[in-house]
Amino acid sequence: MSVRVQSGSSSASGSPIVLVVNDDSDVGEATAANLRVAGLRVRTALNSDRAVACCEAQSFNAVVLDHHQADDYSESLLANGPDMGPAVIVSAARLSQLADIRSRYPDKVFAVLAKPVAPSELVEVVRAAITASRNQRKQ
Repeated sequence: MSVRVQSGSSSASGSPIVLVVNDDSDVGEATAANLRVAGLRVRTALNSDRAVACCEAQSFNAVVLDHHQADDYSESLLANGPDMGPAVIVSAARLSQLADIRSRYPDKVFAVLAKPVAPSELVEVVRAAITASRNQRKQ
């Protein structure tokens, strides 16, 4: 199953739309709340199937993926994602995974952040990812 995630879409109000994918609904909602406070529109998904459905229904400017196992859903989304899409931010629990994730998906991963991630840092990186995605489209 491929993921059709396209960059460049914004809400009617012009604020970017971010997809947060996390299998822990409490953490996913807390992440989404921090991004909303920063003025971003956010949708959440608990797994890759729901994330794919979200991506088929609308485009996102960035995707925040929780990554905690080598074989978890984020790997599936990254491996089957589009050649050109939004910047993807992956939070990794194990430091040993950071470089590995970035090296396997250099065209899809904008940044890899080690947990715990401060809300302000996440917002800053998501905004940078959105800007980079928009700049890439203009080229």
